[in-house]
Amino acid sequence: MRQVAALVTVVLVGLTPHARLHAQGQTPPPLGRPPAQAGGASIPLVEYKIGPRDMLTISVYKEDLFPEKLYPVLADGTLFFYPTASLTAVKVAGLTAQEVQEVIKKGLMKDGVLTAPAVQVEVSAFRSQQVTVTGEVHKLGTVLLTADKMTLFDALQKAGGPTTDAGPEIQIRRAKNIGEKGTLNPDDPQLLGATLETKSFSIEDINSGRIEAPALQDGDFIYVPKAEKLTVGGEVGSPGSITLLPGMTVIEAIRKAGGAKPATAAMNRLGIKRYDPTKATFVEVKNVTEATLVQANDVVTVPKKRIG
Repeated sequence: MRQVAALVTVVLVGLTPHARLHAQGQTPPPLGRPPAQAGGASIPLVEYKIGPRDMLTISVYKEDLFPEKLYPVLADGTLFFYPTASLTAVKVAGLTAQEVQEVIKKGLMKDGVLTAPAVQVEVSAFRSQQVTVTGEVHKLGTVLLTADKMTLFDALQKAGGPTTDAGPEIQIRRAKNIGEKGTLNPDDPQLLGATLETKSFSIEDINSGRIEAPALQDGDFIYVPKAEKLTVGGEVGSPGSITLLPGMTVIEAIRKAGGAKPATAAMNRLGIKRYDPTKATFVEVKNVTEATLVQANDVVTVPKKRIG
C-alpha cells in the first residue's frame, strides 16, 4: 500500500468573497461597510455545520481509488463513502468540512485502506440549513445558509432588504434548550419548554460599521418590525409623520421634521398630545421641554410666536 504524505485541506466552494476571508482566518468588515469598532451587541460567529441534503465533494490526493466525487448527505445525517466498517455510514451531520476530513482520514487508516491519506472535502451544495426572514422586508420567507459564516446583512440582502416602512432595529430570535438544531418558527409547538433568546440590532449601527453584522445559525428567526411613527407639526420645516427612534427626544423629533423655524417658532411653548388608552383619547402632556422623550403616535406641536 502506497505511503502518501498527510495533507489536509478544506475548500468551501460557492462562498462570497466576504465568507472566503473568514475561511482564510481573516476578519473582513461587513460588506460595503467600514470596519466595525470594538464593543456593541454581537452573536458569536459559527462555522457552517453540515446537515441532511447537503452535497459534499470528497477526494483523496493521488489515490485513483478515491477520485473527486459528489456524496449526498442522507436524511439521517450520514453518507456512504466506502464499503468498510468505519465508512459505510459516516455520521457527518453537525460537523464542519474540516471535521469530516478527519473522520474519513481516520476511517481509512483504521480499516487498513490507506496508511496516510490526504483527504479533501468540499461543501459543494448548501441545502440543509435555513433561517426565516419576516416583517418589513421585500421577500418574506426562508433563506438558505449558503456560506460558512452567513451574517444578518447577507440574509437581509437575499430577502430584498428592508422596506421603507421598516423600523430602526432588527430582531434575531434563536431557540435554546431544544438540542443542537433550532426551529424555523418561534411559535412552533417544538418550542414548548424551550428558551427563546431575542437580540435586537440597530440597522444604523450595522450600516455605519459601529458593530459587525451578527452571524446566523440554522433555525434563526429574523424579524424586521414596522417603524413606529409620531407626528410633528406647527413651525417646523417639514411637518408630518416621522419614524420614532429609540430614546428620541422632542428636539430630535423636531430636527427630523426639518428643524424649528427660527423666526417664528416658540420653543418655550412646545406641546405634546399623547393617546391615553384608559380614556380612549389624546391628552396634553405637561411640562414639555426639548429633552422630553417622545412616544409612538405622539403629536408634537411647535407653536408660533405671539405677536406683541
